[in-house]
Amino acid sequence: MTSNNQVGRHPGDQARNNYFRQYTENDSCIMDFQKAHPNYTSHFPHANIFSDENEVTNTFALTGRHGPQNAWSPPPRKPVQVEDRSFSVMAERDRNSGLRDAQKDFFHGANVPSNETREPGMNFRTIGREMDHTVVRGYLSNDGVEQLRIPSPETKGEDKKIPIVPRTFGTRYPPGTSCHVMTLRKRQRSREAQGGCLATFRSTIQTKGFQGLQRLIAPRVEYMGEVIDGLTRLLLPRMTREVKPSDEGAHESYPLAIARCGLQSIPQCAMPEKRYRFLKEFRRSLPSYRHKDFIVESVQRSSVVVISGGAGCGKTTQIPQMLYDEEGLFDKNLQVICTQPRRISAISVAQRVAEERGEACGASCGYIVRFDNNTSEKTRIIYMTTGILLRLLQADPILEGVSCVIVDEAQERSVETDLCLLLLRDLIVEGKKYSGSYMKLVVMSAASQLEQLMSYFSPEEIGSEVPVVMIRGTLHPVREYYLEDAHGWLGLPPPSIPSSYEASRPPTVDGETNVCGGGTQTVYEEIMRNIGKSHQVNVCFDLVLDIVREIHRTSRGNSESILIFLPGRSEIFRMEKMIKSSELCKTLFLIKLHSSITAEELSCAFIRPPKGFRKVVLATNIAEASITIDDIVYVIDSCLTREQSYDPEGNMMHWRTSLISRANGRQRCGLAGRCRPGVCFHLLPHGLYEKLPEFQTPDILKVPLEGVCLNLKALRPNEACMNILRRCLDVPSECSVSRAVELLKNIGALTPDMESLTHIGSVLSRLPLHPLLGRMLIVASCLGVLDPIATIAAFLSSKGTLFILHESQEEKEKFIKFIHSIDNSFCSDHLLILKIFDVWKGSGVDASHLFHGYVSGAVLQSINQVKNELVHIVCDSVYLQGLRHPMEYASRNSKNIGLVRFAALWSCYPKIASLEYSRSDDCQPQLLCWDDEFSQTLYTSVLHMKRRKDLNDFAFVFYFERMLTERGFTLRDVTAVTPVEVALCLRELTLLPIKDVPPELLSSTDFRMTPLFPFTFHRGERRRDMGVLFFDGGKKAFVTSMRVAETILNVRNCVNYFFQLSIADGNVGCFPDSVVDIIVQTISHPLNDTTDRSCFIGNDPCSTWVSECGGLGGGDNNDQL
Repeated sequence: MTSNNQVGRHPGDQARNNYFRQYTENDSCIMDFQKAHPNYTSHFPHANIFSDENEVTNTFALTGRHGPQNAWSPPPRKPVQVEDRSFSVMAERDRNSGLRDAQKDFFHGANVPSNETREPGMNFRTIGREMDHTVVRGYLSNDGVEQLRIPSPETKGEDKKIPIVPRTFGTRYPPGTSCHVMTLRKRQRSREAQGGCLATFRSTIQTKGFQGLQRLIAPRVEYMGEVIDGLTRLLLPRMTREVKPSDEGAHESYPLAIARCGLQSIPQCAMPEKRYRFLKEFRRSLPSYRHKDFIVESVQRSSVVVISGGAGCGKTTQIPQMLYDEEGLFDKNLQVICTQPRRISAISVAQRVAEERGEACGASCGYIVRFDNNTSEKTRIIYMTTGILLRLLQADPILEGVSCVIVDEAQERSVETDLCLLLLRDLIVEGKKYSGSYMKLVVMSAASQLEQLMSYFSPEEIGSEVPVVMIRGTLHPVREYYLEDAHGWLGLPPPSIPSSYEASRPPTVDGETNVCGGGTQTVYEEIMRNIGKSHQVNVCFDLVLDIVREIHRTSRGNSESILIFLPGRSEIFRMEKMIKSSELCKTLFLIKLHSSITAEELSCAFIRPPKGFRKVVLATNIAEASITIDDIVYVIDSCLTREQSYDPEGNMMHWRTSLISRANGRQRCGLAGRCRPGVCFHLLPHGLYEKLPEFQTPDILKVPLEGVCLNLKALRPNEACMNILRRCLDVPSECSVSRAVELLKNIGALTPDMESLTHIGSVLSRLPLHPLLGRMLIVASCLGVLDPIATIAAFLSSKGTLFILHESQEEKEKFIKFIHSIDNSFCSDHLLILKIFDVWKGSGVDASHLFHGYVSGAVLQSINQVKNELVHIVCDSVYLQGLRHPMEYASRNSKNIGLVRFAALWSCYPKIASLEYSRSDDCQPQLLCWDDEFSQTLYTSVLHMKRRKDLNDFAFVFYFERMLTERGFTLRDVTAVTPVEVALCLRELTLLPIKDVPPELLSSTDFRMTPLFPFTFHRGERRRDMGVLFFDGGKKAFVTSMRVAETILNVRNCVNYFFQLSIADGNVGCFPDSVVDIIVQTISHPLNDTTDRSCFIGNDPCSTWVSECGGLGGGDNNDQL
């Protein structure tokens, strides 16, 4: 509560307070003020719109004649449980529902007749208009006064002279009456009740961090408090409407950016006749070509055909051609689409098919992948990724103009593949209802999954039998060796189980079966249980290098190339560095294949190496399928892959290095025998290899489903998500689906009742990124920072690694210095990426040259492409409709660092973590996430090496993704923020006068961590003037003056309201510029101040660093790439 001396902000306040205290001694009638107008009560923090049964604050009520029975009571809310790991969904729900609960009909039941007359001697007409909030504020500050009665005027002429309190809060007395009284009465709580509420903070919200009182550092709010309050007060009359997500007008069709032809003209190619004849004969020699008649007949008589082909049979290249070329099968004006799970497969296969047809790629055969459409008006055979096909289905649900869709590599079971099968199956089933429907579906998969596919496409549903075509492969013989064989070949001692497993192993192991003595566990189960806990089960780089060295020494010639499968990019770069550091570097030609390479880099894998060199390809699992490198003879299979899994109960992504399946092993082995006899080394013991699972778990069972559900709702608006997903090849758990739907409802993408798509849901379904990142773009448009936030969102959605890591300690130290020099004490990974991108974009210089080899130019180029796509979709959406220059409007404040940081923070909440310190000296902080789990940052983070003195006023960080890796919980890309910034985003922010805080909380030292901002009373501070802000039910408690605390509460309520209003209405114009000004004043980054680090674009310390360090001229590390 506010003290009497603190309340008045105008002369004479004390006298007026004494006057109304005398007047209010005997009042009894009440009318609930919160129910009457919660948005005005938000101006008075004692009426907390998020109050619940555990609230620790004195609320007050304004009620009418019939009093207590009409009083508003807050709905019960489940208390926050630390052990509930689903905090992101819970928090978003509560933040939105809190606003909805508070937005009740204005002054419902206010005008109630009353026979009570005004007491003599009370002349409120003498109190001027300036008394509106002063009267109420003074009344609240006096513990001895429980009620305040406001009488009606005696005549209508006096209406303008009565106290403005009733009119300020939007009510009038009944016309023609002179005996009505409005009464304010506090919702009082006993000391015991208040103590019990605070005890709830201490018991229910126990965390591992510091929970004592800390001082809130908010100098800007203290200095500009009256200005901020004035701006907020002007907005209160506009905060009367109840905000609800609506599907009205949300189903308008928007053309997706998928052009049917990406080339302006038909490309020409002059192929030598000899080469064309050779390829023609080669095609006829393939097994797929020999099955042509049976395949064509099957497609002609059935809607769905399943084909199983061995490696090297030519199904990917030949079947699309034979179906299109067959006379009378399909209309030649219709397209044949063949999907590939990866972009490099789609590109390489399309180029090969075009060559076989004697044409340039983009003539009759082309490809469409993200950001690269190589088709012309003549193109009829199109290879595309499954993701592009999903976008095409969203734009054209019946695939008009398509005669046949071929889904290749169905056994890989990516999310996109499973969704394509679901939607195409539905399309064929529904096609029976349309006359003339003739689209065909061909599914090509491994033999061991045929039974599941045949049962999925049942004849009863699709209306015809499902023929199965079996095609044998033409692999040359491949000799397979295992870990023990490789050791023997190299003259090394036999391999053994890592010593870290010995303690848990039974005493004997059968050498042939690798089954542990005692019959309880196998070696496979041991390794699977322990994998990720020890680096010893990861790639043995020295062994791989020894095998390469021995192959190079003993093989017949340099024409026999080597393919090495590694789990990820970091292993590829490490292997590359080891080879370059050995004597082999002078005779080996290294090629890298991973998800971030360009089409030009991919083409290098198919060319012959320079004379005197042997080609060595370092690849991830993207090289497993639909790629034929015809000079590969040796394959070294690490038997490892990098995969992600999702825990719906804990709402957690797990990234780990895991063992492959036997199906993956067969694919990798087959690449050695495509064109000649080959050799494959599996770097696992033979017994363990045989125990591998047949297939990997389908991705749809391992990933979050928010994006999946959103896209399905765009395609099937009248069906519930769970009903659609029950038709999948493998049905995801109801827990995963319900959690995804709940998140979409809480961010406003789906309506709460019918799961209908809203305005923002329609826009988010078109954005190729996570819905939370899509909403970040809308929030950024409201604040005028779309351009920088689009860069950040593009980076967060990318799968590539921006920084190129080095192994030596000296290089690591140089890299840390490089990172900190660019960061310039902002303590933000997100702003670091933004600075690097802007400098690169403005320089026109290659990134590896500009940033001394530490930054990947391919990833920056990918970020640029994604950003342009995102900006185009947002500017074309309903949120910026009607603006002549939407991008300029949505980016009008892009230079303000505070708004950029706040837009990202508000969108990421509750993905925040507090900075905790185990000692009071200058130590490194620990990161405690909001669900009470300690986490760490990546090695490349700017906060990785920060200490207490480096973090200034920062007390929290926010992040977008948390992963469970081999090292434990790891936060990817964090930004440090102040307590004031966090307070504006919280689900629950509660104010309690410090005099009502139990003494033990003030003096307790029973905490595991030390305070970041220790609190003690300063000279001149009075206890009655101070209040405590409790963050989200007491996870953190900050002390400041009541005036500052009230201001922060008001700003928070105002910001949340207008964000929700803009999102629900589909119009960023609903977010007033005055709210933007309130935010920047509160977080100490005013728009008109360019002196305090507010403007970092155009006057960027990163640019200064580049010029000082000679970045444009190249550095010492340029030769590392």
